[in-house]
Parts: sequence; structure tokens; C-alpha cells
Amino acid sequence: MAELEDLQTISSTQTTFLNLPPSCSQFSPLDPTLLCVGTYFLNEATKEKSGEILLYRLSDNDEITPLASHPLRAVLDLQFSPHDPTLIALPQSHGLISFFTLTSTGELTHLLTSQILEPEVLLLSCAFHPIDPTILSTTLNTGEIAILKLDGSSVSVHNRFQPHLLEVWTSAFSPDGSVLYSGADDGYLVASDWEDGLTLWMDTKSHSAGVTAILPLPESIDGTESRLITGSYDERIRLINVKPRRRLVADEILGGGVWRLQVLSKPEGEKSEDEQTEDLASGHVRLLASCMHAGSRVVELTGANEWIVEAEWTENESMNYGSAWSWRAPGRVVSTSFYDKRVAVWRWKGLEK
Repeated sequence: MAELEDLQTISSTQTTFLNLPPSCSQFSPLDPTLLCVGTYFLNEATKEKSGEILLYRLSDNDEITPLASHPLRAVLDLQFSPHDPTLIALPQSHGLISFFTLTSTGELTHLLTSQILEPEVLLLSCAFHPIDPTILSTTLNTGEIAILKLDGSSVSVHNRFQPHLLEVWTSAFSPDGSVLYSGADDGYLVASDWEDGLTLWMDTKSHSAGVTAILPLPESIDGTESRLITGSYDERIRLINVKPRRRLVADEILGGGVWRLQVLSKPEGEKSEDEQTEDLASGHVRLLASCMHAGSRVVELTGANEWIVEAEWTENESMNYGSAWSWRAPGRVVSTSFYDKRVAVWRWKGLEK
């Protein structure tokens, strides 16, 4: 881990406050000035859950201007499709999922909201298949995973299976799309055949609390090594080899539950062959980690499999569930704080390198 004097604590350049708590955030893949935020609110008196999708534009000096909003049920996650950069999926409470489009000109359009599961089910997260644009994984509070099939203007459940005992916080497909990894409140990391729901393997020992984030890395150049990065409620970020032999390679304490992880580099589809080869050969990965009560961290995994915490944002007064970064504007980061309903913009020059 970085020495204390090397760790840079960053202050916000702009802050705005919402009407409801922010649960997730993403920049448009087409325009790094367009920011989407999902919100989640539980009315303690009525136990009703509600939320919305919010659209903002960020100026050159980071001012945050609201552009649009659309009421929904409580939003748990927000993901852009890697196949269609205008398409957004929003899993929600009440067994619902919604889809929107966001154009590069800032037009947010509701496509459909579908009651795909029972009203008491919460859809906690979603992940698009890396190869098949019609397949989407959703994780549930029942310990289950629902694989959805998109077909034009409709969505249906392709498969539903139960790899976990408790809430499934996250899932991610392997780079070739053949395996679905999932993590849950039971502390298990599970690999499944998503087509038939069969468990391929289960890791019950690496994590001492719930598994909340999974980030598969591209396979090694020769195809002999596959690795995952995981986040957990136990405040640790981990590098795990899954091929050829499954083992924990490196871990580091980040000071808060590691809720979400984002790679701070171009998407694989935007890289040249030389860039892909160089990245694979170096083994270097830089990440943005949303660390709940500890705020946000910029973390580097070196080629020697060592973790270095380079920068942190800690102005949150509650849980940082959602952070956002765009490779098209690499120096700028957005972080959120849940109960104080904060959205903050901050910059770190190290990201511009």
C-alpha cells in the first residue's frame, strides 16, 4: 500500500444535493459531460420504495446542471450497454427493470418498464453480456440470478437459478461470455454456467464478508491465465486467479466496504491492438473504488501484483455507493454520498497521465 505521505486527498470542485439518496451513477459513453444518477428511497412509514433516473450536464468548470428526470421505483443499479452506447438498463425494486436511451445530444427517452419478477423481489444489479447484446444478468435479493433476454421492445426471463443463500449484490460475465461470476451477502464467490444455472465452482473462503463487486480482467496474451478483482464488505480489494489454478494473489484494506469497481482506462473495444497487447503485458490496472463510508479511492494494481492507493475523496457524510469516470474526460470523477444526498465532482491530475 502507498505510504501515507504519497496518498493524495482530493477536494470537490463542485457539489449539488438531490431530493432522494443517490445509489448509482454513470457517464454517457458518448459524451463525458452527460451524467446519469439513479436514486433509492425507502419511506419508513409506508415501507414504499421509490426512485428516479436523473440526467445532468457538467460544464468545463464542473458546474452540475439538471437536464431531465423520470420517476421510477427504487433504483439499485444503472448500466450502459457495451453494444449500444445509448441504451441504459435500470434494475429496481418491485420486480421491475426499465430501459432508457440517452443520445449524444442529451435526449433521455423511456423505452419500457417491465414487471419481470414478483413484486416483492428487488433487482439489485445488472450486467450486459460481452458478446450477445440480447442477454442481461440481474441479481436478486432472494439469492437468485435472473438471466434476461431482450427482444426489440420487450424483455423476458431466459433463465432463473439460485447460486447463493442471501442477497446477490453483483454479477459479471467472463470476457468470452461463457461464465457468470456472482457475489453475495453469504460471502461466496460463485462461477456458474448461465445457460443452465449449474455451479462450476464456489469459493467460500477468500472473503470474510459479503462479496459486493466483481471485475473480470482480460485473459493473458497466451490465454493461460484468468484473473478477477473483487470488492467486499470486509473492506478489502482482492486479486484472484481463476485459471489455471484458483487462488488469492493479493489483497489490500481500503478502509470501507468496497461496493463498486470501475477500470480507469479505455473500454477494450476502443483500444487499438497495440494498446491491448501493451496493457496485457504490463499487468497494470488502475481502478476507481466506491468504498461506502470511506468515500472513493483511486487504486493501482502493479505488474508485480501489489496494490497502491493513490488518491481518495472523503467528503461523503454517509455511504458512497456510486462513483463515475469517463475515459473521454479522464481527469474528472463524480462521487456520491447516500443519506446526505450529495453528488460531487473532483479532479486528480494523476488520471490525466
